[in-house]
Amino acid sequence: MKMNLSLRLGIAAGVGTILFMMTFYIFRKALFFDTYVYYSSLSVTIVCMWIGGNRLLEKPDTSFPLVLKNLFLIFIVSEILYFGWYYYLVNYLDKPLLDVQKMQMIKYLQDLKIKTTDITEAQQLTQSIQELEVKGLPEVGIKSVLLQLGRGIIGGFVLSYLLTLVIMRRR
Repeated sequence: MKMNLSLRLGIAAGVGTILFMMTFYIFRKALFFDTYVYYSSLSVTIVCMWIGGNRLLEKPDTSFPLVLKNLFLIFIVSEILYFGWYYYLVNYLDKPLLDVQKMQMIKYLQDLKIKTTDITEAQQLTQSIQELEVKGLPEVGIKSVLLQLGRGIIGGFVLSYLLTLVIMRRR
């Protein structure tokens, strides 16, 4: 029953994150790749994890490992749904979306280049900009999505652990 709650909340978090990101995608595609927008989308998952952890606290046999396991499961399910949707979006629904990301990356690198005082760093940034302009971004393959998912899951474990600490202290 506890896993069932976590799966439902994980699905809710994943769908909520997708809807959150779609709002920015529909409004202005460039915002889809904005760092602040991306990390603020975690708030949907955190809310679902918070709800799940507090519901688990209502049970008398709740332990730290149990809450941690369930919160981490919510995070994992959410991430799998989000990255599955992202893979489908950039490979099938909107392939030119990678060009939007490329232009944002070029602008970001140009801004860094303007701010740097190190000649070597400026040359490296110029080279990176030229490579992006010529080659563009590679297709988003399953390997790169799995790598992003893996990185996210590592951070998700830390987030789950910290949230579990906070929730268990409320007991």
